[in-house]
Amino acid sequence: MPAGERWHPAPTPAHSTSVHDSEDEAFVWSQIKAEAHRDAEQEPALASYLYSTILSHSSLSRSLSFHLGNKLCSSTLLSTLLYDLFLNFFSTDQELRAATVADLRAARVRDPACVSFSHCLLNYKGFLALQAQRVAHRLWNQSRKPLALALQSRISDVFAVDIHPAARIGKGVLFDHATGVVVGETAVIGNNVSILHHVTLGGTGKAGGDRHPKIGDGVLIGAGATILGNVKIGEGAKIGAGSMVLIDVPPRTTAVGNPARLVGGKDKPKRHDECPGETMDHTFEWILLDDKIKLGPTHLLFNHGEARQGTIIHLERVVATGQGIDIRKEKRKGGVESGHPRMQRMAHAFSLSVVFILVVAFFSRAEASNNDSQVKCSRTCVAQNCNTVGIRYGKYCGVGWTGCPGEEPCDELDACCKVHDNCVEKKGLIDIKCHEKFKRCIKKVHKSGKAGFSQDCPYDIAVPTMVQGMDMAILFSQLGSLRDEL
Repeated sequence: MPAGERWHPAPTPAHSTSVHDSEDEAFVWSQIKAEAHRDAEQEPALASYLYSTILSHSSLSRSLSFHLGNKLCSSTLLSTLLYDLFLNFFSTDQELRAATVADLRAARVRDPACVSFSHCLLNYKGFLALQAQRVAHRLWNQSRKPLALALQSRISDVFAVDIHPAARIGKGVLFDHATGVVVGETAVIGNNVSILHHVTLGGTGKAGGDRHPKIGDGVLIGAGATILGNVKIGEGAKIGAGSMVLIDVPPRTTAVGNPARLVGGKDKPKRHDECPGETMDHTFEWILLDDKIKLGPTHLLFNHGEARQGTIIHLERVVATGQGIDIRKEKRKGGVESGHPRMQRMAHAFSLSVVFILVVAFFSRAEASNNDSQVKCSRTCVAQNCNTVGIRYGKYCGVGWTGCPGEEPCDELDACCKVHDNCVEKKGLIDIKCHEKFKRCIKKVHKSGKAGFSQDCPYDIAVPTMVQGMDMAILFSQLGSLRDEL
């Protein structure tokens, strides 16, 4: 199967929703064995591992128990002890086995990187952590809490997934990547939920008792999201990456931001028909209401490591049409006119900030490809790329070029860059005062009539280019400030 292509079950009786759990389990187990045989033939180095973990076992329960026992064993929790413990639960609990099969199917269908059932069984730590937690949960309910907590500790140590054994989790659940997932004691996760890495379902710290989130069926939670308190995330809701959710989220709506807000507004949130926990659709559209940008038609990165909330990867227009309000043609009561300077400034900020981000990324990559003599810290001043926004000048000027600690600047222009570096290091890259102070400094140097250290990169070329870059940085900073106001 080509990489990146999602697997979909064929419409055979064995895959129909009416099939009995035991028949479904038998089918999945037969698929796992067939895949293991194929992999052993294609990769002899794994043949012994595949035989001991899958092919030598008579059932999925035995294979999974053996694998979990070997993964989670320690000097105090022997693999044989854990094997017997897991097998006792998996072999006697039909509901537990059905949940395992549903979790396998969830990973296989929803994750394009999951190339086979056997791959999920052997290598998906989110799946393995979830199966071990299901056993720990049953131990907890049997008042075997010390062993349940010991198992929780081993799951956290081995898989970097921390789920309290008292947490209740449905079936068909996908922990994609799973690293850094934390689920609190009284949390509840419904069926067919998909959760990405570094997600926290925690308490606020202000309350005891029932203090953790309740996640409905079919919910999708993006990477790095944090949901705190006894809040309800409705069926089919979507939580954007990096969001901080402290409120209830109605069914079939989307919450994004820090603190999280409902897309479309609290009174009339935008609703979707699909089940995001199954479709894995991390995108959404913001709309424009009055003079507040809730965003235009954009797509945001929510998956596979790109957890910075609000990272724009596609921008068509700032002013939304269709479901939004086109303020260029319409004046609403309590709204703004089409020529409102604030809206124009924000539109320019959006556009130029995207350009600035792309330029920074391009020249950062180009910088990395230069030879060692250009990148290595030295006391030799370097000037090049004077006709680009990604200018590199002296020891302290330019995108991705911070100079060497303790060295003196090459000239007065380079000294301005050093001051700017120190300023943004203390106050942050979006501090407008740092950028404006830098512009004044380099313009003063330019007007002085003095010559810089480099004949190849004179002030007449370097300064206008730097001013252009700082104008973009200032607009980007204004965008950040306006976003905080909204």
